[in-house]
Amino acid sequence: MHYQYEDLGGGLQLAVTPQHRFGGDAFLLAGFAAAKKADRVLDLGTGCGIIPFVLQRQVAPAAVTGLDIQPAAVAQFHHSIRRSGLQNMQAVEGDIRRADALFGAEQFDLITCNPPYFPAGSGPVAASGAGRIARHQLLCTAADICRVSARLLRYGGRLCVCQRPAQLVDVLAEMRAHRLEPKRLQLVVQRPGAAPWLALIEGRKGGRPTLQVLPDFVVEAPDGSFSAAMLALYQKSGPAAPKEEM
Repeated sequence: MHYQYEDLGGGLQLAVTPQHRFGGDAFLLAGFAAAKKADRVLDLGTGCGIIPFVLQRQVAPAAVTGLDIQPAAVAQFHHSIRRSGLQNMQAVEGDIRRADALFGAEQFDLITCNPPYFPAGSGPVAASGAGRIARHQLLCTAADICRVSARLLRYGGRLCVCQRPAQLVDVLAEMRAHRLEPKRLQLVVQRPGAAPWLALIEGRKGGRPTLQVLPDFVVEAPDGSFSAAMLALYQKSGPAAPKEEM
């Protein structure tokens, strides 16, 4: 397999292909998740492994696992891990819907997931099978993600996900239904005054019912350049810029 590589800084080389690449939402979610050095982290539907690599660049958690159902994505991510010489990271092939059986209960402090944004049968249809899995909720739903996360997280552990605002209520409802109390919410806008295009949500296992709504994250300054917040996020994560339009 021929790979291109994104230099994330700090010796991190991430392999990308047309089938398994990344966008700006991965950086936004990783920044929002704010992993700690002692955390054991699981990234569900990891794809090329961008979120684990950004977390590694930011804080280098104690252990990071990326799970994906697609063998090509797992092989690509594993190649990046070996190329970057990482000892605290692993790529695992498996179904999100059975992740609790794969790893066992209460194994993680933080779970991240950049899930498919469109329910099956809606939204733009991707040409490739990998694109359809990444874009459409064919192999996992918000209910699946919250169900397995509730079992995999230790008490007080966090699930951090991103989703289109149109699906926000579904995510919040599933979190609460699975006793992952929504604790933080941040909407992402492209520029000041624009409608939000992304929601970042944190649910905490065993958390009390109090939701903190953060100020909007603004991606672009009025002149169209990256905002100071977005530049700081990329600088903290390394020099790579997103390959897909936000």
